[in-house]
Amino acid sequence: MSSGYRVTCANDGIEGLTAFAKHRHSLSLVITDLQMPRLGGAELIGVIRKENRNILIVVASGYLDEASLAELKKRDVAGFLHKPFTVAQLVKTISDVSARGRDPGPMQ
Repeated sequence: MSSGYRVTCANDGIEGLTAFAKHRHSLSLVITDLQMPRLGGAELIGVIRKENRNILIVVASGYLDEASLAELKKRDVAGFLHKPFTVAQLVKTISDVSARGRDPGPMQ
């Protein structure tokens, strides 16, 4: 399924950080899991935010408690994907976040 997006993939947080550094000027959105080897999603978000306050970030996770959601909102996370998710849900989230900007709206 092609939705017209160019995608850069990483296997873990360190690769994600390297990909971000390499493509920082062409990226408009980052999707990260919270639980990753070598560098977790929360840490990755922290580093990305130091480099770029405006990039849109979407977090994917199977479970987030209220404290984690509050922390993500403080880090200006633009959206949340509940795992498992479908390609259609992924594309809708990207579209919604891109249209809305950094306002996360209701994250459940």
